[in-house]
Amino acid sequence: MRRRMRPGFRGGEESGRLVDMLALSQTSPSQEVSRREQIVLLADALAALPVPEADVLWLYGTENLSFEAIGERMGLSRKSVRGIWARGLKRLKRSLEGPPGGLLRYDDGRAH
Repeated sequence: MRRRMRPGFRGGEESGRLVDMLALSQTSPSQEVSRREQIVLLADALAALPVPEADVLWLYGTENLSFEAIGERMGLSRKSVRGIWARGLKRLKRSLEGPPGGLLRYDDGRAH
């Protein structure tokens, strides 16, 4: 039985691409809170993905492994890993967008 890799924060690995995109130039206290909320949403969305998709997105996005290196680790071809990554990224994006307007979008409460 294969042990599921848990997407999450592993001691100092916040330099990965997925986390970096959330940390863009946010310095105020409210921006820091927003960043932390986004990280939690991202971690929850990754945890809800099928295991292979979550594993590939984690390895590619935070550990900066190539599709070939991920394939070697998981016993899959580079092409298979690329397909799993594309499906996972699509599901992750859909999950993070959530209802119309999206979960990660700012709403100032004003009607448009």
